[in-house]
Parts: sequence; structure tokens; C-alpha cells
Amino acid sequence: MHLFRRTLLLGATFLACLSQAFSARNDGPKLLVNEATAIVFRVRFGGLSPTSRAELAAHRLHSWGAPPVVVKSGRSGCALLEGGRVLIRVGRADARASGLSLAELATRWTRSINDALSLPPVKFGAGSIVIPVGGTLRVPLVGSAALSALLTVNQQGVVRIQRTAGAVIIHGLSTGNPTLVASAPGAKSLLQIAVEPYAAVFPQAIESEVVGEPASADTVRSTIQGALRSQITSAPGASFHEVSPLHAFALAPSHDISVQVRVRADAPNALPAEGFVMIRVRNVGIERLPERELWYCNQPERLAAARTLFRGTLQMDRPVRLLYHHINVSDGPIVFRVDIANPSALPARIVVIPGDATPNPNPVIAGLDAAIAFLGSWLNGSGEIVTVPAGTSRPLALRRLARNCTTSGLSYLRLLDGGPPSLRVTVATTDTASLSAHWQNTLDDGAPWRETAAEPLTGPPDTGDDAKTIYPDPFLHATVDYRVGGEFGFLGLGQKSIPAKGLAPSLDGNFGVFYEIDATTENPSDKPADIEVVFESGAGYSGGLFVIDGKLRRISPLQPDGEAQLTRFRLESGQSRVVKMLTLPLSGSCYPATIIVRPYSPVP
Repeated sequence: MHLFRRTLLLGATFLACLSQAFSARNDGPKLLVNEATAIVFRVRFGGLSPTSRAELAAHRLHSWGAPPVVVKSGRSGCALLEGGRVLIRVGRADARASGLSLAELATRWTRSINDALSLPPVKFGAGSIVIPVGGTLRVPLVGSAALSALLTVNQQGVVRIQRTAGAVIIHGLSTGNPTLVASAPGAKSLLQIAVEPYAAVFPQAIESEVVGEPASADTVRSTIQGALRSQITSAPGASFHEVSPLHAFALAPSHDISVQVRVRADAPNALPAEGFVMIRVRNVGIERLPERELWYCNQPERLAAARTLFRGTLQMDRPVRLLYHHINVSDGPIVFRVDIANPSALPARIVVIPGDATPNPNPVIAGLDAAIAFLGSWLNGSGEIVTVPAGTSRPLALRRLARNCTTSGLSYLRLLDGGPPSLRVTVATTDTASLSAHWQNTLDDGAPWRETAAEPLTGPPDTGDDAKTIYPDPFLHATVDYRVGGEFGFLGLGQKSIPAKGLAPSLDGNFGVFYEIDATTENPSDKPADIEVVFESGAGYSGGLFVIDGKLRRISPLQPDGEAQLTRFRLESGQSRVVKMLTLPLSGSCYPATIIVRPYSPVP
């Protein structure tokens, strides 16, 4: 008996003859019917190992033909019958191993065998698949003729096909959309394949540069985010999202840090990818240079159509302060943009300290927000170094401007040495349709160079004349004095206009010009005196922004002739004090305005 069983089991592994309507064989403990896995035996039964049980079931199924398999339950257990004969016995140990009842397991095995018997001669386990370039994927190929089917691909060099038991293994070689066909006499099955690149391949290492004494944590964080979005090697149109938290710290001159960030990348016609990027941020520690010119872009202030608003030539190591402030009075939305172009054959590096405000229906609030965004970083010279490759341009500001909304901005721009001697800066309005596809997504970002790579220049270089509203040395030093018991101290802001570079009119209101103010106070009396420094708005609605003894003070917009206290202090008898202040007339506000130094009197 044992000899008969052993002989029977050794001959049980085979392929069905092509004349039969199905195939049955085992692959270890798996029972394969028409190359589909029908049963996986997990325990011994009747003295047979799982593999021997699979061999015996395949032998019986092949020998007896293929009528439907049914379940028969009895006192000793369940059995799967084929033509009234026991094909497979199902024991209680099988049920325990599966976590099902005896009857449930027997029913499941029966259904699985019958489903496999009903398969067509050849069939892929999916109708379509997507695999990455360089990746592999196993796709089931089942049916009685699966092992002998002819496999053909209509695009050569895109995929490589490897046949294996019950499946094909597909290797992606290059991008494409081939069709794999499995053919057998009287039958065929098609598999649509899309071979796509990953949106990005990780890990990667990139670098960015900053300046500042120190570069603030916000500047370091911003330049890291910009590097992640504009420097990672990726598929066209990729977008990036930080998966792990981004920690940034202030960075002293000539120091650097390395930060590892886990990033997810998505792109059209590419597979999403996730991995680590190592970013090295270096504070280059260059000497800070003050702005040599104020570029004033406000004419016309009210925009009714698309047009060029300002042109300027940014020269090496001659920093400028760019101010823009415009209201959209057209019939619909327009796009406001500031572009910096490098038509030379050398890459350029520029220091950017940005201060672009979200467009606002209130022009005064827009100007105040722009100054706040700018001044905090400007005080420490904390900025990013932005690269403009040869023959490209990058957007420095790009805003969708709704009707009756105001865009306002201040920024510091400095072209560093080692590249071209100059760059072209253009401020203009346009329509959304004229923007390239990868700039469309940056329309609501105050620093679009962080979101996208540079774009190749097209067409002839810009040869238009520079704007006339360029004002040299946009700094004024002023003093105001007050002696306790004497007349109040008064200092006008924006009363005396600074001259233009050429023949253009002087700058009324001195918008964007920094006032460095020393307020000298003395108390010659024999009693202590409380003193206050007050900002008084002029004849119109105005806001203010001051740095007083190193602390930032924001003045919300005031009605005409309104007042806001800037600081208050006590002078003892015989004491004097100099209060140092920094301010600038704000775009959108009404100037002249006045600084008043006087005795403090509590208002009832």
C-alpha cells in the first residue's frame, strides 16, 4: 500500500495534454488549476504532507476529468467530490489553520476549483497595469494554455517579458504604452501596459545660500522650501510636499547647516515617489551693501490694461530697493509680475530680501503689509541668494490681481560678482493665458522663484529704456530735539522730496525712503518728566511702521490728523536721552506726516 502511494505521488506533477480542456498541477503545497492557485494546503492529513496532498489532488483531477466539484459533509468531516469520487478530504486541522469552520473552508475550496476550471484558455490577471521605468511587476497569466501561449509586444525596447509559473514578469525599460498579447489556439488575452518614470528618484542632495547677520530662521526655512521645489531633479511639472517636519534655525555668517527632509513628489504622467532630500544651507557671509537706488514703480498707480510699468538694469554690487504699488481698475482680473532676466552666457546670483503683500482691497493695508514683510528681514540683511541661469528668467513677484485690489511690495536686490555685469528687471501686467504652464500655479505666492525653476528666454532681448523714476541714495538722516519746559519737537516725514536720477520729478512723499531719526530729549528741570513720541497722520488716511530702539512698532491706519503713541519714557532731573528711530513713508498712505516729541499727559 505504501509503495503504491509513493509511486502515485511521484508521478503526480505534470502538465495537462494540450487536447484537454484544463490543466492541473502542483507547485509545492499549492494546487494549480489552469495555472490559477485553487488551494494552498497548510497542514498534514492522512499521513500526507501539504505538498503530497497537492500532488495527489492534481493527479486525481487530471485523471478523472473535469465535472463540477461538489462538497459532501459527513460525521468524520467534509470531502470534495468529483464525479462521486473523493477528490480532496478536508480535516479539522485544515479548518483551524484557516480560521474558518469546516463547512466554510470546504465551500471555499470547492468554489475556487470550479472558478479555475471555468477560466478561458488564456487570461491575464489584469486588463491594464502601470509600472515605473526600471521597475518590475508580476502579472498572473492563467488558463489551460497559459504555459504554452505565445507572448508578443507591439513596442520593442519599452518592456522585457519573462515567463514564470502562473504569471509573466514585466520589466519596465523606457517610457511607453505597449500592449502585451498572449495567444493560444482559438483564444487571446491583452494586457495594456503604461511604463512611466517616477516623479523623482530619491535620495537627493541639494544646496542653497543665504545672507544675513544672522540669516533669520524664516529666511533659512524659506530657502529650504524653495530649494525643495525648484532644485530637485524630477519629471516635468512635478510638485513636492514635505512629509517630515522641517526644522530651521538662524544661521550666522560663514556658517552652514544640513537638513534632511522626507519629500513626496507628484507629477503628470509619472508615478508618485517619496524619499529623503539632504539640503545644505550656507550663509555666505558677504559684506552688506546699502541700496544705491530706489526704483519707484507707481506710474500709473491705477491699472486699466496690460502694459509694461517699469524697466531697470541691475548692475553688479549696486543694490537697489524696488517699490511697487498698483490698483487694478480694469474690468476683470489681471496678472502683475516682476521678472528678472539673464540674457548672458553666464549664470547670475542675486540677493533677494522680499516684501510682497497679499493683494488687498485697502491700498493702505496693502502698503503696510508689504513694509512689515520687508523690514523685519532688511534690518539684519537676511535674504536668499537666487540663481538665474544663463539665458533664462525668473519671477520675483507674480500675483493674480482682482478688480479693485491693490498689489504692493518692497524688495532688496543685489547682483553678486562672478557672473554677468548686469541683469534686466521688468515690471508688467499681463493676462493669465500668456503665462507658461508651470508658472500658473505660483500666482498666489509672494516668492514664486521658490516654487519653480527658471524659464528659458524666448524672443529678442529687452532693449527698452530704463524707467525715469529712479532715485539715488534712498536714505535720509533727520533729527528732532525737545527740552522739558520748552516747545514741542516736530519732524515732518515726506515733506522735502528727494530728487530723481535724471530729469524726472522729485519723489513727492518720499515713499519707500528710509528715515534714520535721532530724537534728542533733555530735562533741565529739577523734577522728573514723562515724555512721549507721537506719530500724527497728515491730511489723509495713513498707517505707519517704525523701529524704535531696535523694536518694531506697527501703527494701524489712522484717520486724518489722527495720533498714535510710538514710545513713552521718563527723564529724571538733569537726564538726557537720544531715541533712535527708523521709518519710511508707506505706499498707499497719505504723506507728509509728522513726528512729535512732547510731554506725556494722560488722556481722561
